[in-house]
Amino acid sequence: MRKLFHRQCSLFSQWPNHKFTAGLKSVSKVLNDDPEMLNWVQSDLLNGRNPKAVGAQGMTAEQVLRSAIIKQMNEWTYRELAIQCADSEMTRAFVGLDYDETYSHSCLQANIRRISPETWTRINEVIIRYAADKKIESGQTVRMDATVVESNIHYPTDSRLLLDCLKVIEREFIKIRKKWPNSGIYFTGSRKDAKALVIKIADSKNADARKPLYRKLIKMSRKVARRLDESLQKLETAAPRLQDKLSTNIERLRNITSLFPQVINQADQRVLKGKKLPPEEKIVSIFEPHTDIIKKGQREVQFGHKVFLTAGESQLVLDCRIEDGNPSDTALFMDLLEYQKKLYGKAPRQTSADGGFASQVNVEKAKEIGVKDVCFSKPCGLKIEEMVKSRWVFEKLRNFRAGIEGIISVLKRAFGMAKAMWSGRRGFHSYVKSAVVAYNLATIARLS
Repeated sequence: MRKLFHRQCSLFSQWPNHKFTAGLKSVSKVLNDDPEMLNWVQSDLLNGRNPKAVGAQGMTAEQVLRSAIIKQMNEWTYRELAIQCADSEMTRAFVGLDYDETYSHSCLQANIRRISPETWTRINEVIIRYAADKKIESGQTVRMDATVVESNIHYPTDSRLLLDCLKVIEREFIKIRKKWPNSGIYFTGSRKDAKALVIKIADSKNADARKPLYRKLIKMSRKVARRLDESLQKLETAAPRLQDKLSTNIERLRNITSLFPQVINQADQRVLKGKKLPPEEKIVSIFEPHTDIIKKGQREVQFGHKVFLTAGESQLVLDCRIEDGNPSDTALFMDLLEYQKKLYGKAPRQTSADGGFASQVNVEKAKEIGVKDVCFSKPCGLKIEEMVKSRWVFEKLRNFRAGIEGIISVLKRAFGMAKAMWSGRRGFHSYVKSAVVAYNLATIARLS
């Protein structure tokens, strides 16, 4: 039966005498302050299962949460985390492992990935309330900015996307033949020929040289797509026992079937016909299809999701919002302020944001809910007197806003938020929000 936490710490799980121990003890104190968060983690781990079910004990909810936090704080891989949990006295004391407890990297991954994005959001709210109770953060003066967190994908080109589809299809049919040798399904893909074409396309000097190569690759892909539909129909009419055995493979092939025609059409429209497709109609990865195409101003295009952050005077991240598409900063300004009002029971007295958030409507609405000074780093046609009470206040808030750039830099460089390494939309959200939680706990430990 999976437990919430160990009732009594083992004599073998003791804190070592080291300067880094003080920071982890402070983090541990914050986590112990509100044990309710363990119930949320436990709910995710059980995921509808009977909490009293007999079986392997497994990791406690507390161990899973603490493992996730220390992993993000140190940017460890799961293999590195497993080594630290087995070898590091300090890590074992923080996670709460007994002398005979060790877990493999696959076990750690399976448990940590079960914590939902909603749970990470609620845990961050608990941390912010703790900071308010300890007078670390008042929420009276806040700053906002948007950044892009990239998905874990290679740079998307039409040829590479077609090759990815062909690779996945061939790989799944190889697995199916091993599980069902007498299936009579002999699916020979064109992966090697396609790879040779992709290399030639990459080496081509201009668009005229690439077009005939793309034409061959698209023709090959359409032929494979037709054979895939025929083979999938045969698999779906197999005996129920075989379908259960091959369910994972069939599901992956169905997923490719839904994306492959769109990838083929995308390459045909863009390369052969020279048409421009809107970003929302493009696929940039078959492995992370949720990925958005983001372009901020004159900067280079990024592939991931736009993340809106709100930070306070203490440098704590008070809010982290992940949006689909490429929404304008202006449209999200009031939503971010309303969340702060909900979090603290009243609107912040002063707020400062990037020029992208600036609009006359946002100034008026912010002052209606109780914000005294609304500063945008670039006024964008607004008068300073309309936003704040004096130029001195404007300059102070403008300089204050610049500090969030450093917070974003630390999140990306030291907490792994430059690129979300967990797969799927849910994994992307969980990764980003767990990085924010780890950052906030490290910041409280530093300020305590």
